[in-house]
Amino acid sequence: QQQQQQQQQQRTISGSASLSSCSHSVSVLLWKALWWRDYGRALSQWDVGRMAMQRSVGGGYVGNTGADRSPLHPAFRHLESSLVDADICDNNRTALEDHHSSRSEGEHEGDRDVNVNVDEADGFLPARSQSTMKELYFAFATCWIDYILSGHNTLQRCLVGLHGHAYDITDFVESHPGSPETLLVQSGRDATSFFEDLGHSMGARRTALSMCAVMDRSCVEARRRNATDVTSVASAAKSSTQSSCGLCLPGNNKGIVPDRSDVATSRALAAEASGSIPMARSKPRRSGCLKRVRDDLNKGRIKAQLCADRWAASVGHGTSLENGMLGSVRVYWDPLRGEWLAWHTNMHFQPEFLDSSVTRFGKTS
Repeated sequence: QQQQQQQQQQRTISGSASLSSCSHSVSVLLWKALWWRDYGRALSQWDVGRMAMQRSVGGGYVGNTGADRSPLHPAFRHLESSLVDADICDNNRTALEDHHSSRSEGEHEGDRDVNVNVDEADGFLPARSQSTMKELYFAFATCWIDYILSGHNTLQRCLVGLHGHAYDITDFVESHPGSPETLLVQSGRDATSFFEDLGHSMGARRTALSMCAVMDRSCVEARRRNATDVTSVASAAKSSTQSSCGLCLPGNNKGIVPDRSDVATSRALAAEASGSIPMARSKPRRSGCLKRVRDDLNKGRIKAQLCADRWAASVGHGTSLENGMLGSVRVYWDPLRGEWLAWHTNMHFQPEFLDSSVTRFGKTS
């Protein structure tokens, strides 16, 4: 009888383990599907998004070599098949092979890597905020603008983030009333606070609508619920049957903004992007996210920026760099790599991406 009880307990434990494994698989598939629906599909159709994800997988940072390249995010393996199908990883097989070789033989095959801890992961974020598909999804929701737009602050391609959306202002830079330099300095990242601090007019806000390259539906809906102008209300009613979250490319132009001389197309894009920017001064809007993940990233950003500033000071603010440096170093969280990275503009007015040693410079444990 005692033997039968032991066998029954073993069967119960085995069944619980199988159920837990099944739950992990379902969770992985669910968050993977949500990431692809809300972010992956739109960004894989946009050349800027593809460029950023290819850079994450393939490296391409100053000072970064194949020998010292850090492994990709622990949850990246769940996205790999989708990125390969989208032809994002085709030219980066070496990086993928490095990623697979970095995984230990005893690694858990569920959503979380049991070998991930604070020491192995980025020291600025708790391990809880780095290792699962769920955490990757919410980290992407919080930092996708700075991640995707990084490096795009030149006359050849100038992108800026406003109120949770991405705007291609390349054709507008040289005609900006506040000087082209102002836009170039603030572009390549989220510039909502700067935009609102200057108190732009309603006319300027309407002009920005015609340059919207990527919209975050969750931010649009948040504004349309409080919209007072007729255009925004009508646009909200028209889109009431569409998804209320995730990224989309207005006009189905794969993120390509029409030339400003094409008045009809520009007006059509502005109408579709209606509600993406409030028509009066407003606090920065943001998409929904776990407060814990957002707080972890905000704290990590402050620490990473301090390290980057120390690095810039140590090299004489660019005097010892091969191509020099204009302005300051900017940091961003790379959700596919799971680490803080940085970039700056060199003396040739071109961006240079730096590896994680910059965001860890002078860091003490």
